[in-house]
Amino acid sequence: MFFDVLKTFSRFFLIFVLFIVAFSVAFHAVLQNRPEFSSVPSSVLKTAVMMIGEFEFTAIFHGDDNSHLERLFGPTIAYPLFLFFCVIMTILLMNLLVREQYRLFS
Repeated sequence: MFFDVLKTFSRFFLIFVLFIVAFSVAFHAVLQNRPEFSSVPSSVLKTAVMMIGEFEFTAIFHGDDNSHLERLFGPTIAYPLFLFFCVIMTILLMNLLVREQYRLFS
């Protein structure tokens, strides 16, 4: 039974990694002057942490906006990207993982 769960999770983990990397690069492109998103590896780490629910919305989106790119795109890109991230990662993919495990045990 453990190996069945591991097999299901490993298959699903590839989807998670693809989405985490995609959102990490997008957050890095838009919010690169923030310490959390200043490099791609730190952006991947912050995006993985955000996936489990620790968003820190105020610190990320209402901090220092010295970046030309952030002033240019700012809320126009960052807010919809964050909303899309919340819907896709924290609601759809996490619930899909739970459903796959439920289907395995039924």
